Amino acid sequence: MFYWLASLLLVIPLLKLFDRFLRSYDSIPGPPRWPIIGNLAQFMGVGAVEIFALLADYSNRYGGIYKLDFLFDYTIVYSTPEAAELILKSSNFTSKSEDYQKVAEWIGDGLLMSRGYKWLTHRRVIAPGFNARVLERFVPVFSRHAETFCAKLEALMIAQPDEPINVLPELKLHALGVLCETAMGVTSDEEQEKQRTYTQAVEELNSILYWRMFDSFGTIDVLFRLTPTSRRFNELVATSRSFTHDMIDRRRKMKEKNRKGFIVE
Repeated sequence: MFYWLASLLLVIPLLKLFDRFLRSYDSIPGPPRWPIIGNLAQFMGVGAVEIFALLADYSNRYGGIYKLDFLFDYTIVYSTPEAAELILKSSNFTSKSEDYQKVAEWIGDGLLMSRGYKWLTHRRVIAPGFNARVLERFVPVFSRHAETFCAKLEALMIAQPDEPINVLPELKLHALGVLCETAMGVTSDEEQEKQRTYTQAVEELNSILYWRMFDSFGTIDVLFRLTPTSRRFNELVATSRSFTHDMIDRRRKMKEKNRKGFIVE
């Protein structure tokens, strides 16, 4: 009897705490939730594309700002430009949610993941690269890559005159080529296959991360490590990093070569 009373004395304050926590979000609309698991049931077994469609449907039903509950862990969704602007313009929301730690396994603790002084330092370093005068120097690069991209689309239209064309794979290669040449100073037109492998790896990594954020099994790190998807994730991360490290190494060699040439002259 004593143990039952002790258990009740522990449980009742916890229930009151949860109740107070839940009531603090009463003013925010959202889909109906199940006891304890919240909205987790709506997302179980749903693929990445279907999840996006489900979130868009919730936006249409409940407005630009709505809530989702995953095991008492509330997520506030900002689904319109006007709603997102409130967050993006504020300096009080630079910290990322715990879900972003899954992304850190891939890209590390850089500008996207860092916060506080480290984030501010990295932001100041990268800001001059987006100055309008700096970007004007790259207009010929943008133009040349755009012409190459249009030529590829034209070839695809000729090869498949009566079929719809998926422009996304070529668009990714176009964006990657521009980024490599402008940000890194490395031209890699002759390495289209490496670029294609990299963009495919990035796309699959995004799908795995998206799945982990909404799957009750995949979101738990210990359980995710036991799955074949975890091993595939590690393989894709290695592929992604191999490409980026190669670009960085080539850039370093170019700078070293230019420095030595300048000294000789």
